[in-house]
Amino acid sequence: MNDENRKLAKLAKLCVLLVMFSLPCGCASHAPAVRTHPIPALFEFSTEEQQSFDAQTELTVLVQGQTQVMTLERYLEGVLMGELPADFSLEAMKAQAIASRTIALRALEQGRELSDDPSSCQAFRGDLEPNETAKLAVLETDGMVLIYQDELIDATFFSCSGGMTEDAVEVWGSEVPYLIAQPSPGEENAPRDQETLTLSRSAFLEALKSLRPLDETSSPLIGEATQTAGEGLAAISIGGQAFTGLELRNLFSLRSTRIQIEEQGSLVRITTRGAGHRVGMSQYGAQAMAEAGKSAQEILAYYYPGTKIKNQP
Repeated sequence: MNDENRKLAKLAKLCVLLVMFSLPCGCASHAPAVRTHPIPALFEFSTEEQQSFDAQTELTVLVQGQTQVMTLERYLEGVLMGELPADFSLEAMKAQAIASRTIALRALEQGRELSDDPSSCQAFRGDLEPNETAKLAVLETDGMVLIYQDELIDATFFSCSGGMTEDAVEVWGSEVPYLIAQPSPGEENAPRDQETLTLSRSAFLEALKSLRPLDETSSPLIGEATQTAGEGLAAISIGGQAFTGLELRNLFSLRSTRIQIEEQGSLVRITTRGAGHRVGMSQYGAQAMAEAGKSAQEILAYYYPGTKIKNQP
């Protein structure tokens, strides 16, 4: 054997040894060999690529007057803690998370500011540690939003409806195809389902006079009323003048426009059902559906008919 052949033989033996050391114990079996050495750095995956959509998306939120930068994930956890009771079901929280994510991303898309002020935005409690249900609701709906005709929807929601949601046109003057009046059963246990405000007849009339003059001698003082599609008060005649449900809600700081007014001697009783504008998803209605075994997708499809869930890239 010449020198060249000897070199080739040694090289072949070396290759065999390298292969043997790369095999796991028990390699004498006929099972396929499994590599156990570390994956080369060339094939390592970056942490950033493994992050969720919510964890990668940053928001600027005005919290108690101070600007804070946070991830969408953290923001949504704070919204769930601010908007819902901690004992709400997972599917109700997931429905809220999808609606709230849609609202936040739509606001950013339109250049609007996010804040913790529930009168202009969503309630946000960054000072509370999110419970496990809230964390799971955000995690399991990561990147999910509601769309209608390929656009983010106006995913409005409220506490409870008193049994019937309202048409958007009755509250904001514009028709929205997915914000329509429909029954919302199972809300009877909501803590703000019904409220009665009792006023003296004179105090009631003085308040109304701040809007327009009245004929206090008209009989009956409180006349006919008309209802909206969502069984809210469209308009009512009082002292010969017509007042809308929205006017009365604002004037007397009522919980909703589902209003009934009764004159009882020297007193006037104003009873309201529900809490909020009653347009879109009822939070307590969503909880009732979740308790009945409905999924977050079914809840959203009911309260925002015609919309679809889309996963953000």
